[in-house]
Amino acid sequence: MATTSHIATDAVLRTQALTYWIKRRIEPLYPSKSVWIAYLKKNNRVVYNQGGTEVEWHPKFRRQTINAGLGNRTSIDFPNVNRYQICTLPWRQYDLGESYTKFQRLASQGKEGYFGQVGQGLVNDMVDDFMADLRPRFYYDGNSTSTPNDLHGCESWFSYSALLTSGYVGNPNDSYAGQSTALGQTGSWDTSAVWPDGATGCESEYCWFSPLIIDIQNALWGLADNSWYYSWMHCANFATSWMRELQDVDLTTFLMNPNLERVAKDSARTYYNLDLQAQARDVGLGFKRLNWEGIEITSERGVPANTAYMFDWDKFTLYSMQDDLIGPREQDYDLETSETLIAIDSYMQLICDSPAYTVKMCPITSGT
Repeated sequence: MATTSHIATDAVLRTQALTYWIKRRIEPLYPSKSVWIAYLKKNNRVVYNQGGTEVEWHPKFRRQTINAGLGNRTSIDFPNVNRYQICTLPWRQYDLGESYTKFQRLASQGKEGYFGQVGQGLVNDMVDDFMADLRPRFYYDGNSTSTPNDLHGCESWFSYSALLTSGYVGNPNDSYAGQSTALGQTGSWDTSAVWPDGATGCESEYCWFSPLIIDIQNALWGLADNSWYYSWMHCANFATSWMRELQDVDLTTFLMNPNLERVAKDSARTYYNLDLQAQARDVGLGFKRLNWEGIEITSERGVPANTAYMFDWDKFTLYSMQDDLIGPREQDYDLETSETLIAIDSYMQLICDSPAYTVKMCPITSGT
């Protein structure tokens, strides 16, 4: 029996042009909402239409000290004080292109006036894919040889050499935005204590660019079992206390790997007062969070395994060179293939005012 040939169709045509019959599409199994973008937008930390060949900012690393007197000061010192360092990062660019054929456009005629929706539907899907793939890149190391063209995400400053001897935290040894994260680049510390212990609030210069990297399995927690199930609140209390003491920062968000969040919720149900009434989704964020002592707890795909972070979102800024995070390019038409070409792109960079305002929690020791 003879068969009749037809012009080949594909999933794009069947998903978009045939919406007259197909009302539901197959979507990814994960959402495209980004925790980073949601929190940064909510806190007005996304800045658009930025120029220049790189991003530059000037974090403060030094403070002057006042002089005490009895009332009749005979002389005042007038030093020339350098309080700021220069940090720079290059811009990062992402793009995504796709096309649809003249046949797809023609086949769409007469179906709910769909011709105008072919391109728009395609763009909507592209934006969704773009955002889904961008999400984990906020955790990338922009200095790594494996991701040299990506954002300088939060792993760009969290490298450490080992646990500080007899301490709770790792010894930072990274380089970020042209500055070292190592302790003691300037300033001094009480050598009888293991950092951050011994702080009196006057040693911030010693650790002005050094993140707090907490060992979640540290034997010093004094627990019978040093697993995350028992240690996470000890780690969080350690982080919030020392951030206030060292940097005068109140951490607002506890961002965990999804499996660590699951374990934390299981443990909290057993013996601690955790507000397990998840906050409703809202326009500003779009995902649910828990609350622990005023700090929001959430998780996201992309957070490395066995890792959690604590942040104050006011210490970050996401810069865009365009008037939105994702901008369209001009459509083009390929005469040879009769295809309409569509591209979207982003020119952006994430900056952290100073890694010293951030906390990472991960296993550094075996816990014994």
